[in-house]
Amino acid sequence: MAEKKEYLEESRKRMVSNISHDLRTPLTSILGYLEALHKDSKLNNKEKKYFLDVVYSKSQTLYSLLEEFFQISKIEAEDVLIKVEKINLTNMVQEALAGFYQEFTNENIQPIIEIPEKVFFVWGDSKAIDRILSNLLLNALRYGKEQKIIGIKMRDKNSMVWIDIWNGGTGINIKDIPYVFDRLYTAESSRNKKSHGSGLGLTIVKKLVERLKGEVLVKSIPNEKTTFSFSLPLYK
Repeated sequence: MAEKKEYLEESRKRMVSNISHDLRTPLTSILGYLEALHKDSKLNNKEKKYFLDVVYSKSQTLYSLLEEFFQISKIEAEDVLIKVEKINLTNMVQEALAGFYQEFTNENIQPIIEIPEKVFFVWGDSKAIDRILSNLLLNALRYGKEQKIIGIKMRDKNSMVWIDIWNGGTGINIKDIPYVFDRLYTAESSRNKKSHGSGLGLTIVKKLVERLKGEVLVKSIPNEKTTFSFSLPLYK
C-alpha cells in the first residue's frame, strides 16, 4: 500500500512537471518570435515569413497539447459519448493509413501492411476508433521514423479483432512497460526535443479501448521492435 501511494505521488509530480514543460516550450518560442516581429524593425520579408511560419508551427503544437489535455479530462469524467454500433474496421484502418500518407512520404517510410482480404466488422464507435488508430500511428511514426520501419497488422482471435501497430527504434525498457499507459507517463530515455510526446496519447488509447470492451497491450524488444496491440469485439 505504501509503495502504491509513493508511486501515485511520484506520478502526480511527474504529471505536473510534464504539463508545465510541454506547454511552456512551444509557448516560449511563440512569445519570443512574436516579440522579435513586434520590436525588430530591421527584419526583411523573408525573415518575417520564417518567424511567422515558426509561430504557426508552434501554435499547432500547443493546440494539439491542449486538445489532448481536454480530451483526457472529458474521458476520465465520462463526458465522451460512446455510440456502439456495427463498424467496418477494415475500412477504418485503410482510411487511417491513407490519412497518414503525407507523413509517411515526408519521412520516406513505406509501411508494412498486413490486412487480410476478409473484411472485419466489430462493435465500436467510429470516432473513438479513429482516435485510437490516429494516436497509435502517430506514436509509431514518432519513435520509428529514424529506422524507417513501421507496420500494421489485422487478425482475429477468440471473437475479437486485433490490430497490431509496430515500429523499429530504441524501444521501451522492460521496467517501463507496466507504466506506458499511465497518465502523462513518458520514459526518461524517450523524452527528447525531437520525439517526445505529452504522454497522454497512449492513455487516451487505453481508456477508449476499455470503454469499447477491448484490450490494449504493448510488447517491446529494445532496439528491434515495439508493438502496440488493441482488440475490439467481433460483430456477429
